[in-house]
Amino acid sequence: MKKKGVGHVLLITNNYGVISTNSLNKDGKSEEIPFEITNRMIEEINGESFIKYSDKVEFDVLSTDGVRRQGRIIELVNLSFIGEEKFYKRKIFQEAYLDKVIRKFKEFDVETSQFDSQDEKGKIKYLKRIGFKPKMMDYLINGVFLSSEQKRFHLNLYSCPILPEKLKLYPDNIVLLDKIDQKFRLYLMEWILKIENIIKSYLSEIATNKKYVGILNDSLTLWVEKKGDKHIKRARNEKLFRPVSDEFDYVCKEFCPFEDFLDQLDLTELKEFIEIWYQKSEKKLRTKEINWINDNLKYFRELSILRNAAAHGRPIIPGFMDPDYNANWDLEFDFTDMRTKLKKWELYPICKKFWLKKKVDKEHIPQMIQTVYGNKFRKAWVVLNYLYFNLVKKLDKEAFKVFEFQALHFLQMDTTNLNNKTINLLDLRLADMGFITFEYFTRIPAPYKEITMEANIIWNHYQHSID
Repeated sequence: MKKKGVGHVLLITNNYGVISTNSLNKDGKSEEIPFEITNRMIEEINGESFIKYSDKVEFDVLSTDGVRRQGRIIELVNLSFIGEEKFYKRKIFQEAYLDKVIRKFKEFDVETSQFDSQDEKGKIKYLKRIGFKPKMMDYLINGVFLSSEQKRFHLNLYSCPILPEKLKLYPDNIVLLDKIDQKFRLYLMEWILKIENIIKSYLSEIATNKKYVGILNDSLTLWVEKKGDKHIKRARNEKLFRPVSDEFDYVCKEFCPFEDFLDQLDLTELKEFIEIWYQKSEKKLRTKEINWINDNLKYFRELSILRNAAAHGRPIIPGFMDPDYNANWDLEFDFTDMRTKLKKWELYPICKKFWLKKKVDKEHIPQMIQTVYGNKFRKAWVVLNYLYFNLVKKLDKEAFKVFEFQALHFLQMDTTNLNNKTINLLDLRLADMGFITFEYFTRIPAPYKEITMEANIIWNHYQHSID
């Protein structure tokens, strides 16, 4: 039976709204939950588009699991508006590329004097010359940089007399950040692929032992029953009509070389196959390495999220820093016990210990950890670091040493060179983005500090540090 409730509309935008309700909280506290604008709410008046609604509303509650940006989403559906009708005029931006760039530059106090006097062609030529691309608009969000409005808020909060428009960004700041983001994505893909390959190498190695032949065949048979034989066929086709095929009997055997089969599996499929292997193997044949791998399979979903994001060519730092990637961010942040499984997270004790050492009050620690747990990219980033210490270091010490060296080099907060002209573009580090949130005045740390600190949660637990 669906949960029902009543509340009042707190916010309306072009495509969604937010309702405040105390119907769903056992303590009677108000919660803010989103809803989608549907066609039946739209009304055309004199050629313009309006959303028809009322302050009071009845609704059903829908909890969708495993979809959209952040896994489980609580949203309100089947809305029934009660009382006086109101109309919100939809403001759909239909801007040309250049107009949008200029609007966003002004919103974030990006210096434009170098091309203000030029015509449209001249401005576009200038942006191309400095390397600015449309996708770089993704960085112009609060959390990565700060809008003039956000700077004003934080400056007033700390009684800082400086005007927000005096804290200028430059287009070069955005272009440099994109180069750093690209380097970060390359590292993420390399580090995740290395975990995948280490596990595949170990499985290939033990599969050559005669006592595992039965487990291997049973596992492959069950895999084909559950998933079909497409992976086997692809692996066999890759060796078709090639001299190297003589190393395996493709005529009389129905499968393929095991390592070729593993090469066909992505991270999610590898997890599924290991679960089958573990199921088919007897306890006495489960090596300590297989047990280690099996114990960590629950984290592979996070690795897949991070790998997919890094591989698709879109900026990833905005995903780390933008709370709007989680539609229930405010709801979960305010009600961590009731609306999240935060305290059941396996890494919660490690995170809690980190913040206790930082002298954070115990009652504030759940919110600090929710900042990681409630953002799929930040959670996956912490998990990635955990897997290197908890799994990779056990399976392949040399691979761990390489990761440690690369991570230290890229993440260490050496900010001695804050002038872009002195930054080595061939050896970029995360901190090379500089103090792009003007932390000295706003007290909001730059993204590099947040990302490095969250890696340090794990590093400190294992008596290491990126400082």
